[in-house]
Amino acid sequence: VHGTVRLAIIVPFNSAAYKVEEEIIKNKDDVSDWLKNNFKSYIKKSQTEEVMTIYSEIISWIMLQQRYTDGAKAEYASVADGWLIAYAKTHNLILVTHEQPDPNVKKRIPIPNICQQYNVKCINTFDMLRDLEFKFK
Repeated sequence: VHGTVRLAIIVPFNSAAYKVEEEIIKNKDDVSDWLKNNFKSYIKKSQTEEVMTIYSEIISWIMLQQRYTDGAKAEYASVADGWLIAYAKTHNLILVTHEQPDPNVKKRIPIPNICQQYNVKCINTFDMLRDLEFKFK
């Protein structure tokens, strides 16, 4: 692999919100085992004032949007997506997701839609591998 890869899993400050770590570990699969055994030191807390400020801005903006249903807004406020975006924006990171932007969606809020709104670079896994010039042998 060429280049430097910075990975982080963000654990939201708000204990009522789903934590990214918990979302992965609850699956009890190879990825959750790997996270628990090998990746624990990469888990970053999002308890900085800057991250919390941006997260609050994201949630406030979403709540004002007429295009999303109340159910979509409530779900978004309960999952880690907003924390990921706030952390990525604060630390000028690239967010990697399989979700696609969809300006017409109403019943859920895709990560890329909010990344576009907050000028956070968002790419899919294949673009990340291409950018890193990753080669399979």
